[in-house]
Amino acid sequence: MRKKKLFFSLIFLLFIIGLLLFSVNGQDNHQKIPIEKDIVSLHSEWEFYWNQLLDPEAIKQEKNKLNYIKVPSSWEGKVIDGKPLSNVGYATYRLQVKIPKEDIGTNKALYLRYIGSAYQIWIDGEKKDVIGHVGKSIEEEIPKLRLNVIFFEPKQEIIEIVIQFSNHSFREGGIFGDVSYGDAKVLIPTILKGLLKDSFLIGGFFFIGLYHLIIFGMRKLELSIFIIGLMGMVGAVRTLLLSEYLLFLLVPHIEWTLMAKMEYLVEIAGFLLVIFLMKNMYPKEVKKLPLLSSYMFTILWSTFIVLTPAQVFTEHIFIHTAMMIIFLFYFVFYVGILAAYRKREGASINLVGLMIIMICICHDALYYTQIIESISLLEYSGLLFLLMQAVIISYRYAKLFRKNQTLTRELIAINGTLEQKVMERTKELKKKNEDLFYQATVDGLTGVFNRTYFLKKVTERLRSPKAGLTLFLIDLDDFKSINDRYGHIAGDHVLLAFSSLLKETYEDIGVVGRVGGEEFAVCVTKISEEEALHEAERLRILIESKKIYLHEEKRISITASIGIAYTTRYNIKFEDLYHTADLALYQSKKTGKNKATLGELVFR
Repeated sequence: MRKKKLFFSLIFLLFIIGLLLFSVNGQDNHQKIPIEKDIVSLHSEWEFYWNQLLDPEAIKQEKNKLNYIKVPSSWEGKVIDGKPLSNVGYATYRLQVKIPKEDIGTNKALYLRYIGSAYQIWIDGEKKDVIGHVGKSIEEEIPKLRLNVIFFEPKQEIIEIVIQFSNHSFREGGIFGDVSYGDAKVLIPTILKGLLKDSFLIGGFFFIGLYHLIIFGMRKLELSIFIIGLMGMVGAVRTLLLSEYLLFLLVPHIEWTLMAKMEYLVEIAGFLLVIFLMKNMYPKEVKKLPLLSSYMFTILWSTFIVLTPAQVFTEHIFIHTAMMIIFLFYFVFYVGILAAYRKREGASINLVGLMIIMICICHDALYYTQIIESISLLEYSGLLFLLMQAVIISYRYAKLFRKNQTLTRELIAINGTLEQKVMERTKELKKKNEDLFYQATVDGLTGVFNRTYFLKKVTERLRSPKAGLTLFLIDLDDFKSINDRYGHIAGDHVLLAFSSLLKETYEDIGVVGRVGGEEFAVCVTKISEEEALHEAERLRILIESKKIYLHEEKRISITASIGIAYTTRYNIKFEDLYHTADLALYQSKKTGKNKATLGELVFR
C-alpha cells in the first residue's frame, strides 16, 4: 500500500514539474509560434490610432500626435489624452518592419493569432485579408476570432503592416495574441505542429470517452463510468472549440458568438460532470447543501451565458473561474481527502487528478486574462485525469475478474449435482402447477372448461367482439330420464360423449364449457347473426344424429335444446349475455325441445 502511494505521489510531482518547465521554458503551438530560424516575432511598439479606421493612404495624411501600444496586449486601460480606454471600441495599428534584402521577392508569411474581435489588414498598401467585419458599433461589427496566416512577397526592405480593429463583442480588444513574420516553408510546419497537437488531444479525449461509454453499455450499473465517458467527450469538444482553426475548417460558417457561448457552456458541463462523478463515487462524503449550491450556480451561470452578449459574459471570467474553484475546493479537499481517509476505492488517485485540474484552472484563468505568460494546461490535466480513471477501472475489472474466477471454481466444486437436482425439482413443480391449473380450470368429468374459467375466457372476448360474438347455451333434453332408466354411470357416459362432440366441433374456433349438470355452453366469434342461427341448427342436427354407445349392445340417441345470444357491442357484461341465452333456452324447452332459439339481448 505504501509503495502505491509513493508511486502516485511521484507521478503527481513529476507532472507538476514538467508542466511548470514547459510553461516557463517552452512554447505551446496552441497559443504561440516558437521563435525558430527564419521566424521573427513582431512583439514591439506599434503605432496606435484610437477611434480611427485608417487605410495606409489615410495614415500618410494623418497629422495628429502619434500614440504607441505594446503588442501583444489589450488596449483596455491604455491612457489616451489622459483617459484610460475601455475594452470596447475601434482603432488602427501600424508597424514598419525592416527585412534583409534577400527576403525581397521570396515567399513570406505573416502569422496572426487572437486579434479581437474583427479586423482587416494591409501589407505594403495592399489589402490582404478581412476577418469578420470591422464596425464602429456592435450593430456594424461581425466578430470572428481565429488564427490567420497571410502569404505575400515583400517588394522592398521596409514592410508596412496596417491593421484596422474593432471590438464590441469580447472582453479584450486589439492584438493580444502572437504576431510573427517568417519564411513560409518554416512557418507552415510550425503551425501544423500546433494543429497536430490539438488533433492529438481531441482524439485522446474522444477515444478515452468512447472507451468508457462502451464499457458502460456493457455494464450499465456503474454510472460513474458513463460520467467519465461524457467527460471525455466534453474534453474533446472543448479542445476543438479552443482550436478555432480546426473548428472553422469543420464548420466554416459558424458564428463567433455562438462558438464563444459553446466554449463557456462546455466548460461548465465539464465542471458539472466532475461534481456528478464525486457524488456518484462518494455519496456518503458529499453533503447536500454544497451539492445543491453547485447545481444552482451551474443553472444560473449557464442562463447568464445564454442570455447575455459575448462581451458581457467573457468580461466575468474571473467570477466564473472563482466560483468553480470554490466548489472544486470543497469537492477536492473536503470530499476527496475524506474519501481517501476512509479508503474508498480509487480515492487517492482521484484526489491527485482533481488537485491537478484545480491548479490548472487557476493557472489558465491567469493565462487567458494575460496576467501571466504561459500556456493552457487544463486540457492536459483533464486528459491525465481521464487516463487515471481508465487505470482505476482496469484495476477494478482485473480484481473483479480474479474474484469471479475463484468463485466460479468454488461453485463448480460445491454444486456438482445441484443442476440435476434443480432440473428434477423444476420438472416436479411444473407438473404440479399444470395439475393445479387443470383442476382449477377444467371440469373433472368431461374435460371441458368449468363454469368459472369459461366465464373468464368469454369475458375476455367480450371486450372486443369484433365481427360478432355468439353464446350457445345447450341443455340435453330429458337427461334425468336417462339417469333414471340406465343409471348415473350411463348418464356420465352420455355427458362425456356429448362434451367430446362439442370439443371436436368447436375447440379450434371457440370456447367450450360445462356450466351446469347437463348444461353446456359454446362461445364463437367472428360470425354474423344469421351464421349463428345456421350454426345452432347444424349443431342441433349433429346432436340428434349422434348415437351414443352405453355398452356394446346398447346405444341411444339424444337431443338438445339451444338458446342463442348474439352481440356486436363492446364491454357487455357476461351476465346479460348469459341471461339472454338462458331465456332463449327456456323458450326452446317450452315450445317442444330439440330446438334452437335466438334471444333478444336483455340487460339487467
